[in-house]
Amino acid sequence: MLHVPTDLARHAIEIRGQPSRVHWSLGDIRDVIVWRRRLIFWAVIAVLVPAVIYVATAAPKYTATTELMTDTKRSPAYGTAGTPDTSVDMVVVESQIETLKSEKIALAVIDKLRLWQDPEFISKSSPLSYIIGLFHASGAKKEKSKDVKRQIAAGAFRRALQVERQGRSYVAEISFTSTDPKKAATIANAIAEAYIVDQLGAKLQIAQRSSDWVDARVRKLHDRMTDAAKALADFKSINGISAGSDEAPNGISQAVLDQRLQELESAAQTARTTYETFLNRYTQSVEIQQQAFPVTEARVLADASPPLSKSAPNTGLILLLALVAGGTLGLIAAFAREYMDRLVRSPRQVAREFRVRVIGTIPKVRRRAILSRGPLRLIEDHKPAISFGGTRPLALAGESLRGIKVALDRHAAAGDRCHVIGITSPRSGVGKTTLAYNLALLSARSGARTLLIDGDLRSSMLTRNLTPRTRPGLLSLMTGHDSSECIHEHQPSLHFLGETAIPKDQHPSEILGSAAMVASVEALKHNYDAIIIDLPSLLDCVDVRAAAAAIGLFVIVSEWGRSSMEDLDRALASSDIVIERLLGVVINKVAAAEVGR
Repeated sequence: MLHVPTDLARHAIEIRGQPSRVHWSLGDIRDVIVWRRRLIFWAVIAVLVPAVIYVATAAPKYTATTELMTDTKRSPAYGTAGTPDTSVDMVVVESQIETLKSEKIALAVIDKLRLWQDPEFISKSSPLSYIIGLFHASGAKKEKSKDVKRQIAAGAFRRALQVERQGRSYVAEISFTSTDPKKAATIANAIAEAYIVDQLGAKLQIAQRSSDWVDARVRKLHDRMTDAAKALADFKSINGISAGSDEAPNGISQAVLDQRLQELESAAQTARTTYETFLNRYTQSVEIQQQAFPVTEARVLADASPPLSKSAPNTGLILLLALVAGGTLGLIAAFAREYMDRLVRSPRQVAREFRVRVIGTIPKVRRRAILSRGPLRLIEDHKPAISFGGTRPLALAGESLRGIKVALDRHAAAGDRCHVIGITSPRSGVGKTTLAYNLALLSARSGARTLLIDGDLRSSMLTRNLTPRTRPGLLSLMTGHDSSECIHEHQPSLHFLGETAIPKDQHPSEILGSAAMVASVEALKHNYDAIIIDLPSLLDCVDVRAAAAAIGLFVIVSEWGRSSMEDLDRALASSDIVIERLLGVVINKVAAAEVGR
């Protein structure tokens, strides 16, 4: 006998107040990936398609590289002997790298190659600039000045330029990216040349500043010498001092005149000596500078050549990153949706969370494969049971139904001769009516006298399909009509009791929960081996709770991948009688790929 825990109803009520616990084992992770594979697939497609479009439409870019030895040891303005310093100054090296990236070098190359006229450097093709341009399309376009174009080109130039130090050496790699491979190589070489010219210019500026300072110093010393000589001459003229004269004029003592004269002669001689010495050194340095050229240690080690392959966009890397990003996004969305939806997926999941037994899983079967009209039949005619070994969903569905019937028969063997079985579900549309019809059909084919009752008085789906003509039904039987007038023989050993004409002043729950309903069912139990009642859903109406007193066993049907665990939880907690008399849960419409798992 299939055991149903007596505290199941209390557990179903208490479990709703507990926080949901999600167990993520390796099997669960694999299941989520399989169940949500379409979501993951479309997430990958959503990321991959834009990446493919970008790769297909983006203009290819080429990168050319020049190797340059930077000028890390500047020659002094004057040739002085000394021991060369062989140590590496990292500050100087980094300073030269920044010099290569400077705006001065960029503008020098832009002016030399006239890049401020190149559309690649001055055109703005960003989406924002395109949108802004739409609003100004009607007005006259203002021509940008050369300075503005140079600044725009400088910005694009710096974005395309990359300078990196090679290891811990003085060598710098100058890389420039352009849509034209020849242009990229030309600009990279021009940057190296502009740097060398800039270093030479810097040395010339230092020499020029030194020369200007020396010139000013020579003029100042010459003026001082002239002033000293003039002061001596004026002193002699005023005092009437001539060569060989010993008389002191104007009554001034000879000693005073001699002392003053000696001071002036000494100052004049010192000024002349200083001037002649500095002038002599200046003349020698000028002669040396005229014989020598300004030099720099910066030199090109390898000229850039037009690249043969594009550097961007990197098709393989972009597509790989798109696949990884799409897969990651899809996995996150899949697990997030699975966590939020918490759909019925497996018997282990239902048993673990609600402690109820899953008595069957029925695969999804397409209607066009069986009948175009009437109720969906899940049992193949004239097919042996060995067909279960195949992959046909219909054969799998038939075997699943037989497994459910075995559970019903085991329970019936230990109880009354006739059991009343109610088939219900948390929500409508999960296939409970199909299950009720097929269980009744299977029971009749096994030789048991079976009665199928349409207890879903709100939709009457079975009644419309099995007895389309209006005739007395369940309500007539309850009011005293003869059972032969109300019950329709659908097939041998399978009878059907439906109902379509419900009075407007009566509610379906009042009919199903009445004492007449209980008495009618008890009377029918003497004539049949099994009574199967198709009931409405538990959460959509109160009819099941009203009819629970007349039903001995309940089977709750949920749909794979559609019915939520929350709805199943609420359905289990909706009625104590339903839980206490629950035979088990059936998972219907399982995807064909999931049946074997």
